[in-house]
Amino acid sequence: MTESNNGFTRFALVNDFVLERGFVSDLFTEDEEGKQNGPEKMVELDHPLVLVVADRITEVSEIVPVMELVKESKRPLIIFCEDMQDGPLSTMVYNNRKDIVESVAVNVPFLAGVEKENLKDIATMTGATLIDNERFGLMLDKLELKHLGSANNVRVDAEFTHIVGGAHN
Repeated sequence: MTESNNGFTRFALVNDFVLERGFVSDLFTEDEEGKQNGPEKMVELDHPLVLVVADRITEVSEIVPVMELVKESKRPLIIFCEDMQDGPLSTMVYNNRKDIVESVAVNVPFLAGVEKENLKDIATMTGATLIDNERFGLMLDKLELKHLGSANNVRVDAEFTHIVGGAHN
């Protein structure tokens, strides 16, 4: 639900997905000086690109080509993965704080395969290709814009991720 600025009520049905996982680090909610971006610890991205990885992201070298690709598109980025390690996470936070690439990461650790199904659902909803080295062998350094999905809006806090209006690019 969004507030109207013209006094009229309008109803629009949109696809919505809520994941019971929040951001990897609350550093995504801070600006360059380390100040909170708003009263709540929340990240909101309008029309973000969506990367879904059914694997761990452990090296900075894995994330740099993705960040360069997204920078060219001038759109924000949300990454869902099994586990975002400190090096790539620091790269994302740095780029976020410097307004190079607005981004956020959400870990979806695998527990009995349920979360992998959640990743498949996110990929389907957003039109993203599920990057699964185990099955497809697509590496992050070979990623193209066509492999990224998109959404109308994404809100991420410490506990939940809300994806609204997933769509193909």
